[in-house]
Amino acid sequence: MLYVADNDLALYFGTRKSFAKYAIMQRHPYVSASVIQEGLDPQRTVEIRGKIEFIPDSETANTLKHFQSLNPCKFYVCDAEDFVMFKVVPSFVRYLDATSGELTLTNFHP
Repeated sequence: MLYVADNDLALYFGTRKSFAKYAIMQRHPYVSASVIQEGLDPQRTVEIRGKIEFIPDSETANTLKHFQSLNPCKFYVCDAEDFVMFKVVPSFVRYLDATSGELTLTNFHP
């Protein structure tokens, strides 16, 4: 999924209400997401755990505009009639870095 992170490490995503993940997030609003830097070995990874907050319809257009300014990839679902945006508000963040040849783990508690 395409995403954007803000200065508080919250992750912003978009989806459609007709997709299964939307129904699952409605029932289970606590998630974990990992971002892995592709093509790098040894790798760097960020794991974020937190609670989903859906963006109100009145704020979706502005949130999407900001999202697209930071992530210019083609976002295919944003024109759908049932499009919604949400963010994951982190309760735990872990950074893994193995680029030195040794694995370093750093935990953050926002």
